[in-house]
Amino acid sequence: MKIEEIAKLSGFSKSTVSRVISNNGYVSKETKEKILKIIEEVNYIPNGIARSLSSNKSNTVAVIIPDIQNSYFGDIIKGISNIMDKNNLHMLVYSTDENIKKEKKVFQNVIEQRPSGIILSISLQYHKKKDIKVLLDSGIPFVLFDRQIFDETFTGVFFDDIKGGYLATEALINSGHENIAIITGPFSTTNGLNRLEGYKKAMLEKNKKISEENIYEGNFHFDSGYENTKKILEKNKKTTAIFICNNEMTLGALQAIREKNLKIPDDIAIVSYDNHKYFEILGINISAINRDIEETGMEIAKLLLEEMKNSSRSKKIVIVSPTLILRNSEKLVKIKD
Repeated sequence: MKIEEIAKLSGFSKSTVSRVISNNGYVSKETKEKILKIIEEVNYIPNGIARSLSSNKSNTVAVIIPDIQNSYFGDIIKGISNIMDKNNLHMLVYSTDENIKKEKKVFQNVIEQRPSGIILSISLQYHKKKDIKVLLDSGIPFVLFDRQIFDETFTGVFFDDIKGGYLATEALINSGHENIAIITGPFSTTNGLNRLEGYKKAMLEKNKKISEENIYEGNFHFDSGYENTKKILEKNKKTTAIFICNNEMTLGALQAIREKNLKIPDDIAIVSYDNHKYFEILGINISAINRDIEETGMEIAKLLLEEMKNSSRSKKIVIVSPTLILRNSEKLVKIKD
């Protein structure tokens, strides 16, 4: 059904019906109610593409994430969706699969859709301002989250990863551990570097020796948690604890520990960055750096709405502070010779 037919059924002009549908311009309450009743009765669905072409914007927001399989990003999207629903905005989700070539194609695709705003978490590859130039040139308001650009600061919501790395390592040190390994994120990301910095800061402040042999670069995926934990258990016989820098790698580490028939913390202690929901489902008590992820998703969405209203304002950075939940997996049970 077209607007002309709604106008004919209601007895009002096409322009009046259009103002009601777009919620733009004055229409008396009585007239609006009559038109909305007819729209409901005939189950009219506005043509969103046509509306976006005429107004040069849409009621759609694009969310670009690097890994749709990671539950962390799923929880972020849930929080974003909560706010978008309340503001009558639709959401399109794109996954770049941690691939910068695919990411560039997604950027182009999103820009062609002409969304009102973009929420972006960049892929794992090293990123500088030039890598998102196409978004800057588009003029579409956008905010970053989770991962920062190396050579410039943009409006976004980020976690205090240095603090998170510090808290996790401090907990292991306070439990009596001397030889602590870390499985980091990629050094091509600010997250990976900042969590490692937090680890080193705690070790230095507590007068513990930092050994390069205890630093294992991961990729934030299950496989690197699994493979690196196997290396630690086989090569570093004196290691009594591992700090694992994200949820997916922790699951991989748990698999490697299980295959060795070892127990936590009896044989090896661990602290995870992120309180994975699977820990509770599997009945595994893992000490973890905790982030209120869904709430953070809501903060990201609110920040984008601010940008959409006034994208010329000063850049705004929101830093979310993580907390530590101890469940005894950090304990030192055996001192290795």
